[in-house]
Amino acid sequence: MRPLHLSILGIGLWSLGCAAGFPSDGIFDWDGDGYGASDCDDLDPEVNPAADERCDADHAIDEDCDGDIDDDDINVENLSTFYRDGDGDGHGDGDNTDEACAPPEGFVASGEDCDDERAEVGPDAEEVCDSAHEDEDCDGNADDDDDTAGGKVTVYADDDGDKYGNAAAPEDWCHPPVELVDDATDCDDTDDNVHPRASELCDGIDNDCDGGIDDDDPEGANDADRWYDDGDGDGYGGGAAREACVKAAGEVNDGGDCDDGDATVNPGAEEVCNDGIDQDCDYTAEGCFISGAVSTRDADATVLGTTGVDVFGYAMASGGDTDGDGVAEAWVTGINADGTGTGTGVAVRLTGRISGNDSYVTRGLDAIFALDSTEVGTTLASGADLDGDGLDDLALGAPLADPGGNDQGLVLLFAGPVVDGWDESSALATIEGNESDDYVGWSVAVGDFDGDGVGDVFVAEPNDDRVTGLFGPFAAGEAWSTSDYDLVADGETYEHITLGDVSGDGLAELVVGDYGYSRAFVYEGGQSGSLDSYDRLATFDSDYSAISLGFSLLAGVDYDSDGYGDLVLGSPACDDEKGMIYIVEGPLSGDYAESEVQLEVRGLEDAAYFGYSLAFAADSNDNGNPELIVGAPGSSGGDGAVYVLDGSPSSGARDVDDVDIVISGTQSGGELGLSVGAADIDGDGWSDILAGGDGVYGGYGGAAIFYGAGI
Repeated sequence: MRPLHLSILGIGLWSLGCAAGFPSDGIFDWDGDGYGASDCDDLDPEVNPAADERCDADHAIDEDCDGDIDDDDINVENLSTFYRDGDGDGHGDGDNTDEACAPPEGFVASGEDCDDERAEVGPDAEEVCDSAHEDEDCDGNADDDDDTAGGKVTVYADDDGDKYGNAAAPEDWCHPPVELVDDATDCDDTDDNVHPRASELCDGIDNDCDGGIDDDDPEGANDADRWYDDGDGDGYGGGAAREACVKAAGEVNDGGDCDDGDATVNPGAEEVCNDGIDQDCDYTAEGCFISGAVSTRDADATVLGTTGVDVFGYAMASGGDTDGDGVAEAWVTGINADGTGTGTGVAVRLTGRISGNDSYVTRGLDAIFALDSTEVGTTLASGADLDGDGLDDLALGAPLADPGGNDQGLVLLFAGPVVDGWDESSALATIEGNESDDYVGWSVAVGDFDGDGVGDVFVAEPNDDRVTGLFGPFAAGEAWSTSDYDLVADGETYEHITLGDVSGDGLAELVVGDYGYSRAFVYEGGQSGSLDSYDRLATFDSDYSAISLGFSLLAGVDYDSDGYGDLVLGSPACDDEKGMIYIVEGPLSGDYAESEVQLEVRGLEDAAYFGYSLAFAADSNDNGNPELIVGAPGSSGGDGAVYVLDGSPSSGARDVDDVDIVISGTQSGGELGLSVGAADIDGDGWSDILAGGDGVYGGYGGAAIFYGAGI
């Protein structure tokens, strides 16, 4: 039976061989792909020498049996594209590619990186607001064009353009349009006069958005009327005013009634001279303009400081209109307004009808407080439009200020309309010395020197023996140094200056008092640059040295009514401090000796300092002539006096007792005449006379006011 078994086995093997097939290489082909001995995987028909090498998931199959797998085989197919990832953020540069089965080192499958040098920029990054407007998340949109951007700010529509927005209309922006604002406190975005910064007015509207209307506003309406109880029914009320939009029964608008039980006594009544009754409530029993010998007790009003040491009345400027109401005004300064001796300055505006004897605080007069420890207001000047807006402006000198060095000095320029409560931060612009000990602000003058219709500012730098001029207009926020000058004039002891037309050409000349040598120099208007002695229009030289000629100056005054401005020079230290003034007739040109003056007036009292201060009145007594106001603060042992010289005088020389009016101080050491001024502050058409001193009434500094002939 054994041969039969083998025969059957041979048939079985033959049958199996026929089913699998024999490849050409003569070896049995198990996977039927036509390759046997050369097949590197005879169980996978996709693997054989004739197959195409392909990229596979595990990179472990040699499909064409050439010994190389995937990227090691130069004939590999089905490659993938990979992208250079320079910043390592997992996303590559779409323009820097490589074809491979597996990513080469530094390459990734994503090519969506829009900045392959910065890891913080890529498809997985967060879009953020930035100044460069960069597309951080590479979606083609940056900042405000990308809804997913982070860091946006919320702003609000400002339909009325008042810089306050509507809380009901918020918008989120990276870079908000200029017409949107970040404040959402506007209570009426259709009216640009209604917003939190607006003044509450008596108009039935919550103008300042604080929830109160008119009299119900927490701070009251800004234009509320002042109402007074009128007890005698004469149309004038007495006592303190009540500010309100709507008056109560028995109230009137006009106050100042000094006897509200007598209808014949009120500010509108006609004063009867010499009857002992103050009919018009101006706190004097006089009704006629002063003449002869008078005192501060005869003043129509006295505006006082707040303490006995505030040195109020130290300096004065008159004749400008810094509030734009069409009425002239005077400014009076105190260089120690807080009463502590630290030198906080104050400048107070005197304008309108003022009566009685009281402090500027009690009266509610407009005031500027500025700069501790600098004695701001040591000098001041007004009456020129420094910023070109049509309103007069104010300059305050603080020679001890230290903006950048010890006693550099500082001048603060305040632009009209000047309002109450301002301080140094409210200044339009500043002028400071360019080095220590310049004492800029020791003297300051304003006027149109260059003839462009806008005011210019000149400051003395006594320690540098020069005067510096800066030409307007001045703009808000400007900080000037004297090194920025448009004009500089050098001299010996240039300490006091003024501006005024003394040539008749319509331009203001610069007049410099070189009082250490008792000389005065005039520089013609319209010049610029660095000036020396050859640029002077005129020179006045005294016969005596060291008499302080030029300590006080007044230029442009047509004292003799001939149509030309004259020059007045004060010499308070002359002749044992008796003092003297010189009047030089305009138009000026050339050199003048003391014998060539039109008029000289001599003081008669030792240490009176006659000529310490000067002012000019157009016409106070209705005689058609101007008046010259001269201060003598040392008169009567320091009580002080002020002299009023009528205009159109005779030439030659005369003594101070040959004058029209003498106003004597009545307070021991009051130094009346420390400052003087003249302006029509009550607007009645006649110049009013003002006399200041640091202790003129009860030891308090102040300014005595004598109203002109129109009272």
